[in-house]
Amino acid sequence: MVALANGKRPVVVPRLRRYREAVDDHQLPFARRLAERGLVTLIEDPAGLPETLAAVRDGAVEASVVPDERLVEDLRRSIDAALTGSRANENATVYRRG
Repeated sequence: MVALANGKRPVVVPRLRRYREAVDDHQLPFARRLAERGLVTLIEDPAGLPETLAAVRDGAVEASVVPDERLVEDLRRSIDAALTGSRANENATVYRRG
């Protein structure tokens, strides 16, 4: 969220069940949606991380993004709610299932 709010496109490597990093692959669909919107550079196979980081460094992969202010606000509210223990904004586009 901080990277997006500052116009930077983060490189995202979701934690996966097959590597025993998480109990399920819940991060993958979320990361894919962000990648489809051009907001992150998604790495689904950790073996590709060094190559992708080199491409970002060399300018072959875009490292900046014009942030979607609604997305940033939705993320900010959801994270704040998670940290305070209150319910996340149910209208947040990012967190709506379906």
